[in-house]
Amino acid sequence: MRPIQDVEADVIAAADAVDEQSLALLRKELQDRDTPEALALTARIQGFTSAFAGAYEEARTSFEAALAFYEGASRFTDIAYVTSNLGRVHVLRGDATLGLEWFKKSLALFEDLGDRSGSARVLHNLGTVYSALGSHGDAVMWFTRALAAYKDLDDRRKIADSHLNIGINYEYSSSYPEALDHLDKALALYEELGDRSLATSVWSNIGTVHHLMGYHTVAFEF
Repeated sequence: MRPIQDVEADVIAAADAVDEQSLALLRKELQDRDTPEALALTARIQGFTSAFAGAYEEARTSFEAALAFYEGASRFTDIAYVTSNLGRVHVLRGDATLGLEWFKKSLALFEDLGDRSGSARVLHNLGTVYSALGSHGDAVMWFTRALAAYKDLDDRRKIADSHLNIGINYEYSSSYPEALDHLDKALALYEELGDRSLATSVWSNIGTVHHLMGYHTVAFEF
């Protein structure tokens, strides 16, 4: 029987990848365990599964059940993760304001724990929500903080993603020189990583920014 911490790590990875098949297998692995930890982790799996199916109220209920256990057991890292999960669910169900509140609670917990990876995830989520709301200045601020965290972690793909997100939000804010600076950095990193699909997408963004700046001949080159 694997340690519950190993199963939990696999649950988080499967949820990040939206891998419902792996989540189902992990749930089956837990079904013969009747410990509170296993039941809480099973509730988290149900939360992810429900969220992926668009059943957001069921997802909320499941995550709240898991959170109740973790709070009672003073499992602070798990509290931070599930709090972030609830933030995402509230955003998905259409309540961005409440979702942002939960994300900020999660960020404070991760920062208190000194968990740079957890903090980076939540900072990215905050940038994503503000971007979707059209608050591009706020989005740039949160994505910039995420970029700093991913640089500390030396996660080159996430660094590239952060540069791309910052560039796009600067573009939406008509801050074109700043947009080009970050898009150029994202492009270089995606090319280093061999991600031709995202590199091609960034080329398109760069062309759009040149066009918006009135450099139509340059834009045509992209």
